[in-house]
Amino acid sequence: MRMLFSALALVGSLSAQAAPAKSILGTVTGFKMSSLEIGLKLDEGAAMFFKISPQTDVVQVAPGERDLAKAKKIRVTDLALNDRVLVSFVDGMKEARRIVMISADDIEKRNEAERLDWQKRGITGIVTAKNGDEITLHMRTVKGPPEMTIVITPKTMIRRYAADSVKFADAEWSNSGEIGVGDQLRARGDTAGTTVTAQDIVFGTFLSRIGNITAINADARTITIDDLVTKKPVTIRVTSDTQLKAMPDFRALFSKGGKQHEGPQQAPPAGFEGGKIDVAKLIDSMGTTTFEKLKIGGAVMVSSTRGSKPDVVTATRIIANADFLIETAQAAAAEHEGMSVVDVISRLHGGAMGGPTGLALPGIVQ
Repeated sequence: MRMLFSALALVGSLSAQAAPAKSILGTVTGFKMSSLEIGLKLDEGAAMFFKISPQTDVVQVAPGERDLAKAKKIRVTDLALNDRVLVSFVDGMKEARRIVMISADDIEKRNEAERLDWQKRGITGIVTAKNGDEITLHMRTVKGPPEMTIVITPKTMIRRYAADSVKFADAEWSNSGEIGVGDQLRARGDTAGTTVTAQDIVFGTFLSRIGNITAINADARTITIDDLVTKKPVTIRVTSDTQLKAMPDFRALFSKGGKQHEGPQQAPPAGFEGGKIDVAKLIDSMGTTTFEKLKIGGAVMVSSTRGSKPDVVTATRIIANADFLIETAQAAAAEHEGMSVVDVISRLHGGAMGGPTGLALPGIVQ
């Protein structure tokens, strides 16, 4: 989880020193050195410029550091685009009194270290039960999904994907009481047997959609699909943070007779380990695609958080080129009375693509 400094904690530290009348938090977007102004995109979304003067103090802290005693003094010319800054003002001074900066490069290094640690010590699954401060998590594999117990302590940091949220880093503070059965959850911590004592938890209520694209709005960056689950049209927002993947061309891997092309035996793809499947790793190993390559009539699989409108969602992930998967599932469903296409897909690989409520694609994208 990308943990930047806490604005409230820093404001509290500053108040003991300068008693600022106002503080703003955001990302550096530009410079007007002729007028001594710095551009800022505030965390709430607004853009602005603020003035500086020779009396403006500028200090740098490491990502996550809350103790200003460990800050080092720098020059205003050391600021760069995309740096994170907390800017404070005092009464009687129109220019900024102090700028506390976290370098964009330091943030990137911290984020990469966090990402690697999540890969090393993190697990992902679907919540199937809660008992006080213990959560039962189903890990989806071919041989019957094993269960892991997630232990929550007073030190566990818990965050939740909000409605229409996409970014892992933007998950909001939450608590264990908001975690529900059926939620997707990712925990990072120390593992002993089948128990993980969680240091961090990120969870969300995710929806999975699958269907053919019926409309594309390039200007709004949306697609509309006929959802095979609800049998209704759904508009999918695609943002710069939406992960776009494409399934391999399975038709090219099989002959007309249904047999694989002859050739040297290949190693199993990423996600298949020891006879088990990790759907998240399998998806991560797929090639990327772009919004511009999506076509009307093409089949896609979509994961999203629950949106503020039932027929409009913001995608965390889109998997294109799902036509062969749907066609294969349609053929299988036709041979089993009472089973739908979505039922077939949900049960593939021992239920690796399903959950308590049906189709459940991995929605958490880091």
